[in-house]
Amino acid sequence: MKSILPVVAVLLFGVVHMSFAQADLQLGARPQGLGGAYVAVANDANAVYWNAAGLGQIDRGEATVMHWALPELNQIVVDYGALVYPVGRGAVGVSWTRQAATLEEGLQNTQSTLSVNTFMLSYGLPLASFVSGGMSLTRTTLDSPVGNGAGLGLEFGLMLRPLETDHWTIGLTAKNIAANLKNESLTPYYIGGTAYRFGTTDSTHNFLVAVDLNTRQDIEGKEGTTVKYAAGLEYRLSTGDYGFAIRGGTGSKNTSFGFGITYHFLSVDYAFVKMKDDLFGNSHKFGVSFFFDR
Repeated sequence: MKSILPVVAVLLFGVVHMSFAQADLQLGARPQGLGGAYVAVANDANAVYWNAAGLGQIDRGEATVMHWALPELNQIVVDYGALVYPVGRGAVGVSWTRQAATLEEGLQNTQSTLSVNTFMLSYGLPLASFVSGGMSLTRTTLDSPVGNGAGLGLEFGLMLRPLETDHWTIGLTAKNIAANLKNESLTPYYIGGTAYRFGTTDSTHNFLVAVDLNTRQDIEGKEGTTVKYAAGLEYRLSTGDYGFAIRGGTGSKNTSFGFGITYHFLSVDYAFVKMKDDLFGNSHKFGVSFFFDR
């Protein structure tokens, strides 16, 4: 009890001021294994969250789910799921994210739950041989003892292929555009990144390098512009229906490593995240993805 009280107090204050809704969650076990450098990769169901333009690369259906475990703070839960499917020239995607914290208080151990749910509807498609575009509509709801609320927002993304191949990509996304929650505006933020792939997506050996820059205004108690970085590496070995990947990455606030195992229509991913601050400690992200034909 004594360990959770100060944490939940922080979270309660954060929810009231929409910090949960504005958090840079870096969803997905594979993206987190890359240190959170994913805006120029985004070639799977995680594109719904990271960059809707990446849906223009999708040629089959995929569903993914993720659970974020914080061993030191098991009263905090983050769950995420996304589904994408080719439609027309591009693909449509939907996702749901739940962030929740539970507090037991008083002699009767009464439970209070704070939760933020975000729903996304996205569509992305190729605009030309070297560029894809995408857009997402977001709906965020807040449920807490201090009040409930809801709001809408927009996100936009671009994916550029300067060589008109999958080797080199540049990704750009704008989040929290015209977004609000409980009649308060959420701070827009922007992510730009680049990725280079040695080998093709169907090669036996595949090596990926990715770097992102994330910029926001007036966050984390700082005035002006805050810039965060993320960088990651992935090596993937594919033989027939089997695949294995190992990943590592670092960012302004964390260092991570992870791996993935793929068999035919199923992929299991894991990422361990070591935070550079002590508020949430280390964490584990587990992801499972399913693939199905168009």
